[in-house]
Amino acid sequence: MIELPSRLIILLFLCLVFAGCSKKSDVDEAHGTVSVQIPAQENADTYRMVTVDLIEISNLKEVAGKFARFFYSPGASDSQLIGGAPRAKFVKSGSVFIPTDFVSAQMATIYFHMQNLAALDRQIGAEKVNSWPRSVGLETLMVENGVQRKNSAFYDGITDAMMFTPFTATDLPISVNAGIIAHEHFHSLFFKLVIKTALVNNKITTGIISAHETNFELEIKRKMTVPRITSEKKKAQLFNEVYLRGLNEGLADFWGWIYTDDPNFMKWSLPDYIKARTLSLAAAETGEYQTHETIERNVDRAISMPDEPRLALIDDAYTIGTPHARFLKQWTALRMESEKLTASEAKKLVATDIISHLEALAQKIKILEDGEMLNAADLFENFIAKQIERKNLSEAACDFAVEYLNFEKNNDVRIKCVKSDGNNVVVKP
Repeated sequence: MIELPSRLIILLFLCLVFAGCSKKSDVDEAHGTVSVQIPAQENADTYRMVTVDLIEISNLKEVAGKFARFFYSPGASDSQLIGGAPRAKFVKSGSVFIPTDFVSAQMATIYFHMQNLAALDRQIGAEKVNSWPRSVGLETLMVENGVQRKNSAFYDGITDAMMFTPFTATDLPISVNAGIIAHEHFHSLFFKLVIKTALVNNKITTGIISAHETNFELEIKRKMTVPRITSEKKKAQLFNEVYLRGLNEGLADFWGWIYTDDPNFMKWSLPDYIKARTLSLAAAETGEYQTHETIERNVDRAISMPDEPRLALIDDAYTIGTPHARFLKQWTALRMESEKLTASEAKKLVATDIISHLEALAQKIKILEDGEMLNAADLFENFIAKQIERKNLSEAACDFAVEYLNFEKNNDVRIKCVKSDGNNVVVKP
């Protein structure tokens, strides 16, 4: 059941009608912990209006505080967002502030999720990656091929900002979709932990500046004269960029699930994406992913095409990334079962391992030789190896793991599970 998607503005209007009017000073004087109503995901089946607390608010008129700073239709200068802050409008009913327009509802909702995602960062050891408050652009105006971009969100590495374009569809607006907000937040972690290192060390072609560059920068680059990528070094750079973009997108979708517990959080706002990006893993899909050979063939094909090669690889991000997200979701469930953990505990442990993996990946990128490509199975191998090292790999987890370790291996090098000292471990036959 969904109680609140496309009719958000109507519901907010009804809230205004029934709440009555509040004094201007109520909003002026609100600071610290402030109770507000926002559209929020109650469970995997329901969004509705709920009352939540925004913490460390310094200015409710701009919904500004420790965790977010908003810009309305922003520009950029010196790698920072510029522009005015939108003015939030609330009415007060009892002790609760109710937004009276859609912009205000967006601000309160995003701020709430930013404070929660900051708490998650602290719990998994990533509290020093981002600086706070986070910059957020609302109603961001962007033109592609003469058409204004709508119904999207992206993290921009240049300005270190989360951006939302105007939403005109009839589904739940992206800017109040908890899973998409968490997805975009993860991109900021990946950019700072991995992409910056790849850029500095010249291990990707021109850099993944925007996580959703497919719709942002590539259209501009298509109109430019771009030298053909022919050298082995350039091919390796392109391979690494494609792989990292895919890993970034897959882990961001996993982050959306961690935060919402909804394997189909895209459905509320972008239902056309569900079939390709659901995190529910069918048994027949276990062990399948884009191998090194597959990605390399795709890169070779893109290089041979007349257009800028990166344009031909746009769709590869999710074919690479989604199998990673599905693996991690199932891996979390297996850890929860084998280690007798709560769902929350298992999610935080896997999220902590992801941050550690990204830090280790950055170190690997630093020492890559020119022309050397990253290992497309790196995440699967490392997560499984860590679990073996901990000596708590259950039989179910072991059986699941070997499907990935054996994918496209020859029969004479396949791996199997055997018991050793009461523990299941992965060993070569």
